[in-house]
Formats: sequence, structure tokens, C-alpha cells
Amino acid sequence: MISGHCWFRPGERFDADRYYLTMLREPVDRAISVYYFHRNNVNLPPGPHINAAKRLTAEEYFFSDSRLILGPIANYQTKHFMQLEVDGGNELTEMEQLDLAKRALARYDLVGIYLHLQEFIDIMCFNSGLEPVDQIPSVNVTSRRLRINEVDPRIIDRLQELNRLDTSLFEYATELFHKKRSRIIRECIQQNETRDSSHVGLERQEAYELVNSTDESKSDECAEFGNRRIEIISVKVIGALSMNASLLSGETAHLKIEFIAHEPADDLTVV
Repeated sequence: MISGHCWFRPGERFDADRYYLTMLREPVDRAISVYYFHRNNVNLPPGPHINAAKRLTAEEYFFSDSRLILGPIANYQTKHFMQLEVDGGNELTEMEQLDLAKRALARYDLVGIYLHLQEFIDIMCFNSGLEPVDQIPSVNVTSRRLRINEVDPRIIDRLQELNRLDTSLFEYATELFHKKRSRIIRECIQQNETRDSSHVGLERQEAYELVNSTDESKSDECAEFGNRRIEIISVKVIGALSMNASLLSGETAHLKIEFIAHEPADDLTVV
């Protein structure tokens, strides 16, 4: 696996033999996180935008017109992804930049959003044949940052204006993620249905062979349990949570019995 904050050359192609995944963050929350991360968590190597975060108040930082400061907090995600589709030759309008960034995201095998990190990891594991991850470790965490509801509303308005493209891109990424999740859920349901159908067919066949076998020992064995006027064809136990015969501790189980009655039975008892 190759991971990190990877930038792209203009028009860079994806390797068809690799599985590409990425994740986006809500733009305003991301910009606030960038400021406090640079201010409190980054020491070396210092850079102009990092020094600015350490030197300036939040208001001075977010209302600055410096390109060095605005670079990491203004439509950063749109600029990042659009590189995959841009040819590097023409000056682009904002809507053209957004359209290129969306086209780039559509090339990924999996696009996630940070708000649904656990589900993103689950889908990645499902697609890659990996064991699920029960606990995701928290590393490289921004310390001493304000939450959005603690930030001056004027700063929030400023960041929303600076990230109009990223907001639209985030909404598109959210749509891609939900579509992917829905496809995975349907695929799991179809796999369960196929598995259950195959199990039912196998159980019926085994029961049929047992009841109708010409082997004398099997005939004698069947005769010991009744007169065969009512024949049990199959018995199946299904867990309400596990959805199969492997029951979880304490879960409700549903018992399904299929039988053939060769004559009327008014008082039927199953033991």
C-alpha cells in the first residue's frame, strides 16, 4: 500500500492494476483544523504558512489576503484533484476547475468522507478481501483546536466564501460514497440470498436422498421413526442477526421445517 498526501502531475494516469482510494473532509472544518495543526502541532521544518499560523491570531490568519496563507485553506481539495484532469495549458474558470476535480474523483475506486471513516474502512476491507478493523487508531491529531460551533461566525462566513468550490466537491464526494455504500449493501444481500438458496437446495437434496434411498440400512433407519405418512424434507435454523445457521450468543433463532403430508393431519406435533 502506498499512502500519504500525494500530489499529481497534470494529466497523470492511474495504473489499472492498482486500487485507488481517497477521502475528503468538510471544507470549513478542514481549514480550521489546518490552522490549529500548523499552530500547535508542527515544529520543523518551518514554512511561511506555518510561521503565519504560529504568529497570527485566527482572525488575522483567516482574513489575510496572502496567497501563502490562502493556499492550504481556500478550495484546496478542488485544486488538488483537478490536476488529474488538467492539461496544464489553459487558464480555467472556477466552474471548469470544479468540473475537472469531479471527473478526477470519478476515476477513483473508492471515495470517502471523513464523517464516515469507519464505513469507509469497512468498504475498503470488503473490496480488498481484508479482515474488518474494529478500532481505528487516532494518530497525528490536531490539538487545542476550536470546534466549528466555537469559532467566530464571521470566520465561518469567510471560510464558506473561500471554499465554495470545495463545498460543491465535498457534496459530490458524499454522493459517490453513498452510492458505493448502497452497491456494497446490495451485493452483500445478493450473496446472502445466493448462499441461502444453495444451502436450501442442498438440504432438500440430502433429505430427498435419505428418504428415498434404496439402501436397506437407510430404509430400516427411516422406518424406525414413523410410518412415513408425513415426511420431513428439511430442517433449517436461521439466526435473526447472523442470517445463517452459525448463531451468535443470545440471538433469536428461527426454525424452518419443510414436510410433505401424504394424508390429512388434524393434530400435528413436531418433536
